[in-house]
Amino acid sequence: MVTQFWRCDRKADCKDRVHDRNGQVMYMVRIHSHPRTPCRIQAMSCATDLKRRAVDTDESAESVLSNWVDEVYYAECESGSGGTR
Repeated sequence: MVTQFWRCDRKADCKDRVHDRNGQVMYMVRIHSHPRTPCRIQAMSCATDLKRRAVDTDESAESVLSNWVDEVYYAECESGSGGTR
């Protein structure tokens, strides 16, 4: 049996928590009362990717950031949702 612990990404101002065991809610602190923020979740994921890359490679901080921005920009352009440079 696997138990997962979930919390809102707005942990500073939202105390909602859920404990889930094999898809069944076992414990819930409160019911979520605000909408999701997909852009914030994506931004947090990007920040985590940058931090991992900085730790896992010998690149300088400037190089990590520059290469990552280029990769994200070109991926967005190829998907048709990219901006302009």
